[in-house]
Amino acid sequence: MSPEWISVFRCPHCGGGFVKNEEGLRCSSCGTVVLKRGTAYRFVESESGHPSDRPDSITVKVKNVFKRWPRFYLFLIYVFGTSNAGVSPKAFFERYAPSPKRRLNLGAGTQNRYGDALHVDLYAFPDIDALADIRSLPIAEGSIDAIVCQSVLEHVHEPEAVLAEAHRVLASGGHLYLTVPFMFPFHSSPDDFRRWTRQGLCHDVERAGFSVVESGLRHGPTTAFLLMFTHWLGLLLSFGSARIAEIVTLMASAILAPLAHVPDLWLNRLKVSHVIASGFYVIARKK
Repeated sequence: MSPEWISVFRCPHCGGGFVKNEEGLRCSSCGTVVLKRGTAYRFVESESGHPSDRPDSITVKVKNVFKRWPRFYLFLIYVFGTSNAGVSPKAFFERYAPSPKRRLNLGAGTQNRYGDALHVDLYAFPDIDALADIRSLPIAEGSIDAIVCQSVLEHVHEPEAVLAEAHRVLASGGHLYLTVPFMFPFHSSPDDFRRWTRQGLCHDVERAGFSVVESGLRHGPTTAFLLMFTHWLGLLLSFGSARIAEIVTLMASAILAPLAHVPDLWLNRLKVSHVIASGFYVIARKK
């Protein structure tokens, strides 16, 4: 992490700045100490009930096994995950906040890494820079040039609080990139609360004080169809067992998911594709 990021952090108790010490960071105003463990400054303790501890989800357990090897996990996500469209997070950063501008990645998880961006998550995944609640960021107001928040809001109790914090920490004229699901099955990582239409996403972003620069499909109709079909097949062959349903869904997904890429190259271009799209992105500007 660049030493410049230290000047951006703010104490969650008093709002004061930090200085580095042997343990991590110390607030120059109230003396609060933020410990550093591995790569991450821990502004909060890692939340209990990490997804890998959930006994009810084979899918989450399988995902977390592969997450131990981030590069291999990225490859699996590319081949067996959703087909992508529109603007990618990497392209967004390159367009709106090329290095050395300050770039923030909220809910970074395991696979989303963008060079010299500050990577924040509630869980202590590898290469996270700051362990924090993204609804209450320990970051100075107006200090960030661009923010990515990719497939995160559906897992947060209060997405409006995340949008408010993104607006607060962005500099005037700074940009926000969001992706959210629409036609997408329930997926607990560790929780899953809501879905957005394209119109609803733009509405929520504007209500938070942003102006929409562009929006569009991030994951297409074929992806949506195959996701729903594999889960339907799992339910059909489950004999009433949630465990069997999940196993069948995983097996069907491994076979069928790669088929989404080619049809969506065409379907994503149709004006009505948003009606059954799997997910959307929006790029917004702080007024």
